[in-house]
Amino acid sequence: MRARFEAKGDVIVITGGANGIGRALACAAAIQPRTVVHEMDAAEWDRVLRINLSGVVWCYQAVVAGMIERRSGSIIAFTSGMAHQGWPGASAYAASKAALIAFAKSAAKEIAQHRVRFNLIAPGVLDTPQYRAANAGADDARWRASVGVGQPEDAVGPLLFLLSDQATMTASIISRDFAYPAQER
Repeated sequence: MRARFEAKGDVIVITGGANGIGRALACAAAIQPRTVVHEMDAAEWDRVLRINLSGVVWCYQAVVAGMIERRSGSIIAFTSGMAHQGWPGASAYAASKAALIAFAKSAAKEIAQHRVRFNLIAPGVLDTPQYRAANAGADDARWRASVGVGQPEDAVGPLLFLLSDQATMTASIISRDFAYPAQER
């Protein structure tokens, strides 16, 4: 069977295929425009929810039936501490990540009896191009002075653990709330 790629709005869903497509799914796509919500138009709000929430739902739907049939699988989505605390200019992003937590925890309980796991990672603030675009100047300094700014590689350990058979949990969040500053050499 060949893999099929289907566009659903701003998200690409992969279904079918051989060699284990559908044994694991990691959903990490997200956008974070910096617009105060009272100035945000409906199209921008909808786009944030389409990518950050609906994209995970469509990917989940594409793989979960095969995982249930095999009685094995691990689904991981990336959320954010902003889901709980918010941030000025990030209302749509925070709302989408809070909704993602509710979706993942509910869906995880629907599929747990089939030995399929659905967990979340809240990796903390990571120094990515998206982070730099949204947090120039004073915002960057504030993040670095408060919770710290980690590297994208910092999410690899939790991701690999949740994908492994060692992770016997579901409906859980692995959260990194503070990043150690980079060590000087």
